[in-house]
Amino acid sequence: MKEKNDHRKNQNLFRRNTPLYITVLLAIATGAAVYVFFPKPEDVKKMVVVSPDGSCMPEKIVLRSKDYPLTHRVFLSDYKNEFAGLSSTKEKIAQYITQWKTTNQIQSASVYYRNLSNGTWFAVNGNETYNPASLMKVSFLISILKQSERQPGLLNKEMHFEKHLPTTYDQSIRDFALEENKNYSIKELLKYMIRYSDNDATELIMKNIDLEVYSKIFTDLGIQPPDVHAVEANTEYYINVIDCCKLFRVLYTSAYLHDENSEFALELLTQSTYKDGLLKNLKSNFPVAHKFGERVMSNVQELHEIGIFYADTKPYVLGVMTTGHDMKQLSTVLGQISEIIYNESIVAAN
Repeated sequence: MKEKNDHRKNQNLFRRNTPLYITVLLAIATGAAVYVFFPKPEDVKKMVVVSPDGSCMPEKIVLRSKDYPLTHRVFLSDYKNEFAGLSSTKEKIAQYITQWKTTNQIQSASVYYRNLSNGTWFAVNGNETYNPASLMKVSFLISILKQSERQPGLLNKEMHFEKHLPTTYDQSIRDFALEENKNYSIKELLKYMIRYSDNDATELIMKNIDLEVYSKIFTDLGIQPPDVHAVEANTEYYINVIDCCKLFRVLYTSAYLHDENSEFALELLTQSTYKDGLLKNLKSNFPVAHKFGERVMSNVQELHEIGIFYADTKPYVLGVMTTGHDMKQLSTVLGQISEIIYNESIVAAN
């Protein structure tokens, strides 16, 4: 009997006349708790980290700064493996390279492509090495700008230009020359070195290079550095297209320099007057931050170019390095590869 009465008391607890506003508040509070503490289906999806090919937690290679004990700034982050979704484009370019070799248009060619929106990439003959020639001017640019972050006023320092280099250093691709017996600021020389790939301007810039800062750029980015005396002695240095593209990538992400210096460097690269390579067959109006390199040794010629293509909302990096016997044929190959990449990644996607 007692148990029955207790049961009725418990029932009465829930039958008491509770004010309506308290009931409403309790309902709202309960709903809020469920909303906050129990994830919704769409939230669960957002918490899953996937790679572009749909696999969970893809393996990445991350390069970080080791300058400080507590902070470790990210310089570069890469998926370890190429993206399977780009295999058809890679195969098409590989087939063209084989064809060009067969017809003696080229001796060798390497290509690196990277989607800057999602990090997917592929390379063709990515481990082959080349003399980068004037592509190294991008590393000189980065070095001087890095030094200027610790040396205020460095870019305003003036250098006297006396006379042009000997004819043995003449460039076949040239549309500018410094005036002899004239002073130029380092900032002006950087502009001429990048915009026109001028060797005289480069020679003056090299006199201001801190070799320790310069070498550290390469080691920080996981690249085999040149001999520290190579800058002055013109000794041979070889690099593959994947590593060479890293110099452009850290400018795009502003991971190595201050934002204003990265922006300045990229702005100079968009002003390059060379249009007979990667830009040869493109009729688009978006900016491209690019630099070429040429080299002629006896009967072997090399032509390379790397660019950041700011194509609408789908920016990408493209690097092409080639060797052959005819510079015009090499420039044609650069143009054709660039056209394939643009059509496959931008036109087809639209």
